Amino acid sequence: MNKFVRIITIAAFTFVLHACGGVHHTVITDSPNIPKLKEVELLTVEVNSKEQTSEALSKNNQLKEIATEEIQALLNAKNIIAVTDSDTTINCHIDIVYGSRALRYFVGFGAGSGHISVTVELKNNDGNVLYATNSEADLSIGVFGGDFTEVAGKTIVEAINEFGSQL
Repeated sequence: MNKFVRIITIAAFTFVLHACGGVHHTVITDSPNIPKLKEVELLTVEVNSKEQTSEALSKNNQLKEIATEEIQALLNAKNIIAVTDSDTTINCHIDIVYGSRALRYFVGFGAGSGHISVTVELKNNDGNVLYATNSEADLSIGVFGGDFTEVAGKTIVEAINEFGSQL
């Protein structure tokens, strides 16, 4: 019986530390014939949040920088040059709800939960989407309410890696 209690305790503790921040990827537009890219125009990353406080806007800028750096690193790894005028473009759009860390901590059960959605698109010069992915993550619980900025950063990195796996 003692061993069973230890296993349940460890499982519960692991669940709380995980913070329900798993990333879920979806291919929105799949194209088996993505052309071999030599250059691409990287459009400005857009980050929109439900919260419009100065703290949230500052976090938005941090996430925008993370996304821009990750896309640039992806392009470098794939030997694709970012130019200002190209037939193909990469656009990254991030929608986020930071939620309330205090509600997650004191109330739990989904109160104050945060959500992030990252959409990355490859478009041709006609504006047609050649390939697009969407990655989402939630934070409903976590140790001391969980750190949603950490979950958001992880989601962005994974979203861009998922997108890049097809380039």
